[in-house]
Amino acid sequence: MYNLTFSSQITPQFAIDVSGIYNFTQHDRKIQDINPADPLTGIRPNANFGRVDQQQSTGSMEYRALYVRLEKRFSHRTQLLASYTYAHSDDNEPLVRYIDPFNPHDDWGPADGERHHTFVASGSVLFALRIHVGNGLVVGVPASMESRGRTGLEQ
Repeated sequence: MYNLTFSSQITPQFAIDVSGIYNFTQHDRKIQDINPADPLTGIRPNANFGRVDQQQSTGSMEYRALYVRLEKRFSHRTQLLASYTYAHSDDNEPLVRYIDPFNPHDDWGPADGERHHTFVASGSVLFALRIHVGNGLVVGVPASMESRGRTGLEQ
């Protein structure tokens, strides 16, 4: 895993952080049929058995992200924190069976279940009489899951 961060104070009240993140995971569990039927003849190498699944440590995932955070420190009775994340992952669908046992590399593609774009904001105001009001907002856009024949929300 690699992480590179740049932080800077823009003004006495404002600061910004920008981070790049990279992670490559290997040797996750994956399932391989070691007695696959020939796609042309339908005959299996060992006709005495049907599908024979073998657990293998061949699952992989690559994650890349950009994280930007803007912070207004407490001054003039207000503070604010806003962040944006762009994330993208590719994998070969760890923990499930290979789609085509003759072409295992065909499983590599966009990962399921991630949010490519996420925006988070929160802030607070200190009113007179020490009344404090704060609020937060989270907005995320799910990644498309159509790349492997699944349906999902479009990005």
